[in-house]
Amino acid sequence: ECMMLVSEKQTDDSSIQTISAKYNEKIYLGLTTCHMVTLEDGREVTVRSISDTEDTMRIEQGQDVLIGWRQDDGRLHLS
Repeated sequence: ECMMLVSEKQTDDSSIQTISAKYNEKIYLGLTTCHMVTLEDGREVTVRSISDTEDTMRIEQGQDVLIGWRQDDGRLHLS
């Protein structure tokens, strides 16, 4: 997966594109964790990460978050 939850420290990185979302839930799957978010247009997106890399980010249901990806990894088309 190329998408990630973006921390405040990463927002200054110009190589990362971001979009706002609302955090829904965290689903622990052993090796990976799925983070379910809803984009502003109502579409749901799953952001997957290695389980122990995201432990430092404390996110609650309904919280506004940023999801992002490196520009070289892809483009987002919202049409």
